[in-house]
Parts: sequence; structure tokens; C-alpha cells
Amino acid sequence: MKLRLRTKVILAFLTVIIACMFFLNMFCGLLLKPLFIHDSKTEMNKYGKQIKARVEVIEADNEADISDIHELLDSIYDSYLIQSTIVTGDGENMLTSNWNISNWANIKTAKKVKQIQYLIEQYNTQEEESYVIEHYNKDDQLRRLYYIQYLTDDRYLIMCKSIKGMEQDIKLVSVFLLLSGIVTAVVGVVIWIKLVSPFTNLIEKMSRVTQNIANLDFQQKINYKSSDEMGILAESIDNLSIQLEKSISNMQMELEHRKELLRNLSHEIKTPLTTIAGYTENIQILAGDSEKINRYCRIMLEECDSLDLLAKEMIEVSTLDDGDGFYEKEVMETDILFQQITRRLSRELSGEQISVEYENSLIHANQYLLERAIFNYIGNAVKYHRPQTSIHLKGQVMQEGYVISVTNEGEPIPEKEQLLIWDAFYKTDKSRKRCNSYGIGLAVVRQIALIHNAKFGVQCIDGKNIFYLCIPIVKS
Repeated sequence: MKLRLRTKVILAFLTVIIACMFFLNMFCGLLLKPLFIHDSKTEMNKYGKQIKARVEVIEADNEADISDIHELLDSIYDSYLIQSTIVTGDGENMLTSNWNISNWANIKTAKKVKQIQYLIEQYNTQEEESYVIEHYNKDDQLRRLYYIQYLTDDRYLIMCKSIKGMEQDIKLVSVFLLLSGIVTAVVGVVIWIKLVSPFTNLIEKMSRVTQNIANLDFQQKINYKSSDEMGILAESIDNLSIQLEKSISNMQMELEHRKELLRNLSHEIKTPLTTIAGYTENIQILAGDSEKINRYCRIMLEECDSLDLLAKEMIEVSTLDDGDGFYEKEVMETDILFQQITRRLSRELSGEQISVEYENSLIHANQYLLERAIFNYIGNAVKYHRPQTSIHLKGQVMQEGYVISVTNEGEPIPEKEQLLIWDAFYKTDKSRKRCNSYGIGLAVVRQIALIHNAKFGVQCIDGKNIFYLCIPIVKS
């Protein structure tokens, strides 16, 4: 099914949006988690320095209020979900964020004490002022970040950030991107319909108009006025249509004028020819036994016959140019056509070696015209075939249609002239010697082929010239 331009644009837009959503969701899992981890480490390091500075102030001033540290720890937890704990070296808890206490407090949970002691031991093995430990679960998945820093008097700051919360944030971002993509696609399609639809409608109209121009239909115009590129293009197409219509109309008028001139000339020639032939025959009678006068009269009569044949062929070419208006076609069997041709060959060309082979089929044709075309082919084959060689007339059913071919052995036609020989009065012999031919026979065949919507041509293969007609077959 052929898609319209606007449908293709919508599908392309939606494809781009879906592809962007897919890659963004993929990159969220790959890039956002490392970015969140790096950001968490940076925040832990920043607040760790602030807490250390606040503890040092309290240690220096015994009257300082410890609640300031408690508020700082709680604000860190509220802002970044970083839980902070100040412990002694033996793992005893002194102050923890997000706990409703206002003074130093102890936690006696054995598991927690053991965990704190382990973190302090890991920290003591390092030579850095602060240290971040990544904690993995049994499935080797990162679950927590621990930040450890030594404060004063055997006190340590331990900060904990859960990665699980980060993963939830990443999922939220992915869902947000998905919803944003859907909204963008819907809004984009609506905007496209409102803003771009007139543009595509104009392109489709241009396409229809140019197709009509290609089919020589100049009635429809674009009629789009604008100073932009599309307006200039539309105006150029309309001007092209107008100019082509004028040119083709002038050419048709000129062609009709020439055809009418050819008809009139052909008819006007026949009248004096008849008169000349009549007087010449009378001169022969009056001349009696004068050999010289009789020879001149025979030459004049032969020339009159040649000119009469030329006039008849010119009239026929002119008539064939008008196509189906003068010749009716009907569904016929090729058996009937070839039987008639075989009878004519036996009467008119009995001295020539002409073989006939054919298959029966149904075609839509005018028998007189096809018979004329085939005999024009045979006439050419007889004139130009090598002596003592046969001529083959063949009719066969093929995939492309019913093919009628005439084959003879003779001088091959040069490839550059194989398209020119179908023009009236064209001869391959540039000297134009007298050979009782005016170069009209193949022009007649071309017109007959056009009337029948048939293909025609010549092939030169292995010293043989094959002239053919391919006529559409009527499906029974």
C-alpha cells in the first residue's frame, strides 16, 4: 500500500521519538547511577568537612551548644537522605542524625557496634583523611555508601547513603522520560497537523499537477501565491504548464496543417498523373511500330505508376495518423489472419521461398491493417534478402503477447539506424537509388502498431534481420 507524504512524516517523527525514548531509558541505567554515586560521594565529603569543623568548635569551647551539630546532622538527612553518626573508637554511638535526642547517647546494639568497628578498622588501614567504603550485598550489587572521617579525641564521623533510593529515583526519571516522550509525540503530531499539513498538501498538489502535465493534461493549476521558495516553485510549474500547452497546441496545429497539405498534395498529384498516363497510352497507339517512341512511352507509364503508388501510400500514411477514428478493431482468431496471408502469398509471391508457421490465439485487431503490416515486412524481406535463402513468417504466443515476426538473411541494419528506418521517406541507402521504394512501408507499419497498442522493432542476430509486431492477447 502506497503511503501518503503526511503519513510518512508522522511515522518518521514517531519513530524518532520512540528511538530517543529507548536510548534515553537505556542511558539512564548506564549513566545516571554512576552520576548519582559520584554526586553522593561529593556531598558526603562536603558535609563531612562541615561537621568536623563544627565538632572542633565545640571541643574548643566547652560552653558551646551540642544541639547545633544535631541540627546539622538532621538537615543533611532531610536534604540528601544521608544518615550521619558520630561514634567513639570502640563503636559506641554518641550522636546520630534523624534521632529525637538532644545530647550524647549510646547504642548498645551488638550488631551495629560490630559493623561500626569494622568500618573504623577499614578506615584506619588507609592514610587518607576521609574514606568512602562501597557496601555490596550477596548478589554483588552495590547497596550503600559509607563515608568515614576522624574527628577529635577518638571520635569518628560515619555517614551512610542508601543506593536503593537512587535506583528508585532512576526509575522515576525513566518513567518521566517515557511520559514526556508520549506527550511530546502527541503534541508534535498535533503541531505538525496544524503547521506542516498545508505544506504537504501543497507538495501533493504539485505532484498531481506535474503528473497531469506528463499526461499532457494542462487544465489543473496550483495557484499558490507566495514569495518563498515554494511559491516560486509553484509559479514555475504553472508557467511551465501554460507554455507547454501553447507549444503543443501550436505543434498540433502545424501537424494537422501538414497532414492536410499531404492529403491535398496526394490527391492533386493523382489527377495530372491520370491525364499523363492517358495521353501516353494514346501516343503509343498513334506511334504504331516506332520502337523509340514506344520505349519512351513505357518509361513514362512506369514513372506514372510509381508516382501513383507514392500518392496512395502518402494518403494511407496520412489516414493512419488519425488512428482508431478510421479503422475499427474486433476480437479475431489469428488462424483466420494467417490463412488469408497464406492464400495471398500463393497468388502474389509464389516464386519466393516463404515458410509460414503460426499458433492460434485471440487478439483485438483490424485484419486489413495487420495484413498490410505483415506484407510490408514480407515485401522488405523479399527486396533485401540474399539470393537462394528463405524467408520465415512466424506467429507465436509469448508471455508479452502474440508476436508476429518476419525473418530474412541479408545485410544487417546498422544499430544507429534501427530507430530511424520507421520514419517516412527514410532510406538506409543514402544514394537513394531507384529501387521502386520510397521508404514509406515501415512508417505505415509503425502507425498500424500504434493503432493496436503493439510493440514493434527489428533485431539483427547472426546475419538475420527479424522484424516483429507484438500484439496484446485477449484473455478468454
